[in-house]
Amino acid sequence: VLKSKPNRMKLLYSLVLIFIINLPLNGQVNQLPPLLTFTQTETISIQPNVAVVCFELRKEFTQVGNNRLIDIFTELEISSKLFGVDSRNIKLFPTIQDSIGFVKKGIITLNDLDKLDALHLSLRQRNVVVVYTHLTHSNLNYYKQKAYLSGIKNAKIQALELSKMLNAGLGKVYSINESSLQVVNNTKSTVSPNNYIYNLAEINLVLELEVSYLLN
Repeated sequence: VLKSKPNRMKLLYSLVLIFIINLPLNGQVNQLPPLLTFTQTETISIQPNVAVVCFELRKEFTQVGNNRLIDIFTELEISSKLFGVDSRNIKLFPTIQDSIGFVKKGIITLNDLDKLDALHLSLRQRNVVVVYTHLTHSNLNYYKQKAYLSGIKNAKIQALELSKMLNAGLGKVYSINESSLQVVNNTKSTVSPNNYIYNLAEINLVLELEVSYLLN
């Protein structure tokens, strides 16, 4: 589902009409044509199919004793069998030390969202802290390109409307720059002692383009 959210008032307030006149340099004056510059926002709703779960294991100094750093987190504690996912989808980071003890962080990439609830419950039952869960799509670049093309199309419509208000002729595109790209998660979770339920919802890819047109 493709949703365009042009905010006319926002565009009017953010409208920048620029007449750039360079200061004299070596007795010459260079003048660029005026530019019409505004921000075009495109939002696409996507059904997620991948979850990225960042987790951490902790051990306080009192739990470690005289163990060497390499032995602090055993293979059993971070085994993929405990998490119920393929070991190839688990990325572990080097153990670090803070003021309390030692921390081992990792990221699980889950390609089957039907297992997301069970994964979270498994982590929770083993006192593994979930730092964040980010839902995304395996082919996000396709949707980004879709939003980009839609943004260019809708920007032309906005530019024509704004140029008429200025009683100016609209020229060619001067520049198109990506100012921001966000993936917004809308999923909520319900937690109980024996359950961890994710109510999956669509994610929003929000692309902002800064577009400049020449004015005649």
